[in-house]
Amino acid sequence: MGNIVTNTEVFDFMGTPTDVRTQQGDAITALITKLQDDLEREFGRKITANTITDLLLQDGLNCEIFDDSLYLKSEFRDMYEISEIIETGTTLTASTGYSDGGDYYLDIRKGVIIKIDDNWSLEALAIKLTGKYGLLNKSDNSVLEGVKTILIQSVAAKSGLWKNAVQTEDGAIETIRTKIPTDVADMKKKYINKDL
Repeated sequence: MGNIVTNTEVFDFMGTPTDVRTQQGDAITALITKLQDDLEREFGRKITANTITDLLLQDGLNCEIFDDSLYLKSEFRDMYEISEIIETGTTLTASTGYSDGGDYYLDIRKGVIIKIDDNWSLEALAIKLTGKYGLLNKSDNSVLEGVKTILIQSVAAKSGLWKNAVQTEDGAIETIRTKIPTDVADMKKKYINKDL
């Protein structure tokens, strides 16, 4: 997985001078990688595009099945494309319109695969899925701007290089910011995966 932001984006956000960018470039890139991994763990989601092949879906493990609705769990909740789904040895077809003979429909907003005119099998190892998932902009599969903002500001706060000038009666005092703003911290909460 590659980094979703560059050290240049972080430096530009902080207004870092050229000499510091040169000295700290590798360190900031390493910090981006670490904090991006930390964000994925905190969210319980993948923030880049991922492909899964022959994932065995099991009720109560990585999905919850209620009759004709199969709710994907954890990082698979962000499934946005199904290449193949096999149930009890039969390859199912996606439905693209009313009464087109398709077997299922993927609702990417809710992370649910709806079986048309039938219920999902609850047998062990009965459903196998191949597809793509990730916490992405569903219109073009790009990284969400909100996630990029969270990562940039988190790296800035952890770097020790994010400086602010505070004006006092006696002149300017330079301070180092070590926390992301409250609105960005609140934004993080909306991306945390909440399974059934």
